[in-house]
Amino acid sequence: MNKESPLDAANQDVPAWAIAIAALVVIGFVIYAIRTLSRTMSEENEIDAKQKKKRAERAAKKGKGAVVEDPEDGEDSQLLQWRDWLIGQLAGLVPDIAVVLLVALVITEGTRFMPHAQIVPCDTVLGNSPGGSCVTAPGLEEPLQCSTAMQSRPLSGAFPSLEQHAARACYVLLPKGILKPSSRYHWDSSGVTWQKQGWLASAFNRPWWNDRFVSLDKTGGAHVAIIPKSFEERITAFYTRYSPETLADTTKMANLVAKYNKNPDQATQGSFEAKTFSALHGKYNTGAMGSVVSPVTGGIDAAGALPGVYRYVGRQHNIYDRWAFFVTDVAPDFFYMFTTGDY
Repeated sequence: MNKESPLDAANQDVPAWAIAIAALVVIGFVIYAIRTLSRTMSEENEIDAKQKKKRAERAAKKGKGAVVEDPEDGEDSQLLQWRDWLIGQLAGLVPDIAVVLLVALVITEGTRFMPHAQIVPCDTVLGNSPGGSCVTAPGLEEPLQCSTAMQSRPLSGAFPSLEQHAARACYVLLPKGILKPSSRYHWDSSGVTWQKQGWLASAFNRPWWNDRFVSLDKTGGAHVAIIPKSFEERITAFYTRYSPETLADTTKMANLVAKYNKNPDQATQGSFEAKTFSALHGKYNTGAMGSVVSPVTGGIDAAGALPGVYRYVGRQHNIYDRWAFFVTDVAPDFFYMFTTGDY
């Protein structure tokens, strides 16, 4: 395991194993494409042969030496051929799609059980009581002080050292108050912009249950936040943070959720949610929304936000950026066998 100093690791080359994986993926895709094309052509030839045989048998029954194709039979044959081809294509895709979905499910759920890096007060893990935050993680001989670990970052596309990978936990930034929607971004109550990610970008964060937001870092990286979609989870997270004793009143919690669900459409549900959280922030004087507490229709309360893995590669404009993102931000989790995200 690579445990060299972060200062010595900034210019590491892309590891050979990462290049080998990429090569295997490309070769595997080419083999799969050739195999699929060959199978399709073979099936088409087989269908053609069957149709010719049928026409020959019909001609023999009619006592004709040569096959004279009926235009109507030709049209029917062509339709049947296209139908059979389409059914064959769909049937061939079903197992492939099932395998992809199964792999995605295994990765999605498996990463949730990976060992995690932990942020702890340095006073509790270091004898000299330096203050500030420290990171503990599998493979680290001693906790890292965030104040020094954050001074070294891998270059874009350079595989991070163990220390640089663990230091991601020091960059945690979560949205505050309520995320307010605009035409392109969401703004939290402290004025930080967050961009909502699409389904594919959120594939490993259960996008059917959670929203994934990214906030670009001025240093070139990106902060990631995972927020539950459901009103019930958001309201539970709010009380957990600001009034945990209220959670014991299960009747009150159930009534709130029931009132939300009674709204006939998404618009009225959004209005109810906005008014509810506005009232709760004012009642408990959370300060999370600043001095002006007003309903934000379409807003997302961030009390239940969890940090995802901090990205050293912020923007991804082209295939080279995506490759750099894989090498710098995705592969290290599986290489060092621990993740820095709470989710």
